[in-house]
Formats: sequence, C-alpha cells, structure tokens
Amino acid sequence: MVLLSRLRDLRRVFEYHGAEQQDDLVLRGGLPLTPVNAQRFSRLHPRCGTSFLLIVMIVAISCSRHRAPGLVLARDHTDLGVPLIAGISFELIKFAGRNRQPALGARADCGPA
Repeated sequence: MVLLSRLRDLRRVFEYHGAEQQDDLVLRGGLPLTPVNAQRFSRLHPRCGTSFLLIVMIVAISCSRHRAPGLVLARDHTDLGVPLIAGISFELIKFAGRNRQPALGARADCGPA
C-alpha cells in the first residue's frame, strides 16, 4: 500500500476515498455537508468497505490454511465456505467498529484512505 500510494494517480484515488469517508460521517451526523464540517471528522471510517474486503481476504486465507485434519474438499466444493467466510468477516468488522481501541489487532479503519 505504501508503494502504491507513491504513484500520483493512486494517491489521488486514496485522497478521494478518505474524503468520501468524511462526507459519509458528516451526513450520518446530521450536519450540512460543508468543508468545515467535513474537517471535524476523521477520514477513517469504522466500517469501510475496503477494509471489509481486506478482512475477507485475511479470513479466507486463514480458513484455507487451518482446515480440520481429514477434511478433504474437492475444488468444486470450496465455494460452500464462502458464506462462512463472509459471515466471520462481517462479524469481525462489526466488532472492530464497536470497539475502536488502538490495542485491537484487527481494526476496521479504512486502510488506504
């Protein structure tokens, strides 16, 4: 991410993403959408969709590496785990959004913003 953010075009995308997070928080706060109100909020959103995708990827890798011994799934049947992975990821990001502490290992703040 650090290397990608060095590219001028992608850096601009990340900046827009952070501004979008601020706009969402302003509107959810019931305030008018102005630059002054947006500056009062963080660019890190507690339940960012980008972070959700990263958490899904981490959970999917973790689940695929820690299968129960003797559990053999054909390649065609691995799709059965998708709802489980999505559910675990959703609960993790929901938990991290409620418990926003620096000590929390998996934070739900938006990574690239």
